[in-house]
Amino acid sequence: MPACDHLDAAVALGQAGSTGDLASAVAPLAGQLQWTYSYPTDGGQDGADLARRIAFSQIVGRKGLVANADLHIGLTLMAPHTAYPPHAHPAVEVYLVVAGSATWQAGGAAATRQRPGAVIFHPGNVPHAMTTDDEPLLAIWTWRGDLASPSVYLDPEKPVAESAPRRSANWNRVAAYLAEHGRK
Repeated sequence: MPACDHLDAAVALGQAGSTGDLASAVAPLAGQLQWTYSYPTDGGQDGADLARRIAFSQIVGRKGLVANADLHIGLTLMAPHTAYPPHAHPAVEVYLVVAGSATWQAGGAAATRQRPGAVIFHPGNVPHAMTTDDEPLLAIWTWRGDLASPSVYLDPEKPVAESAPRRSANWNRVAAYLAEHGRK
């Protein structure tokens, strides 16, 4: 995964900051982790480019180093100057920023800058996005709740009903949330 070219720099950045112990714990795992990009790489979201700029790894979960059907814990790695587009999923998600910083936006809230040590909570089905600047971002994430339904990108130029493939058994819940909060 090309995004993994930024892993050493992200770990070093984290080790030099307030989350140094967490970043140091990631370093020895690097060779054991399976990095992926879990969204389609075709279509209107520049998927092929994003697949080179964003990588995910599961540490605990169905595909993790430690098997668990009820909880997923992993890492997100983003290259500098990368926009992770608006997306939603039924799982409840918590991020802990380990290295780098990014502008995060969720639901109708204003975008905010999140730095290492920040904890970000995303309720299920709430659209959210993030954008990095000059540094790579490394963050620990957890998913709880509906772990079977995938995350889907949302196209801000289209109505919700047309903005993402209905790959999820819970797509109607995502669409209902978005409709309730001002997206059609």
